[in-house]
Amino acid sequence: MNKPFEVTELKKVESSNISQIGFHDNVTFVEFKNGAVYSYAGTKKEDYESLVNAKSVGAHLNSEIKGKFEYEKVEYDLKLKSTEEVINNELKDK
Repeated sequence: MNKPFEVTELKKVESSNISQIGFHDNVTFVEFKNGAVYSYAGTKKEDYESLVNAKSVGAHLNSEIKGKFEYEKVEYDLKLKSTEEVINNELKDK
């Protein structure tokens, strides 16, 4: 069973192969429709946003993310943190 992993940004995308894309602490997470999740370390928020908004998400992933950032398969279910959770965690850290 996969462990839950909370991300600060998560979007469902229109793609034949990709179901959703997440972002947290300069890591982009890509969940494929077969359930596999890969992380791409060192990405910036702009990389994530470009991927989410690409005309072809799969083509953009292949040309702009794969091969340019370290990646690994992860055993996590992606979950979106609520805005309230994010704010509360930031307040605790101060």
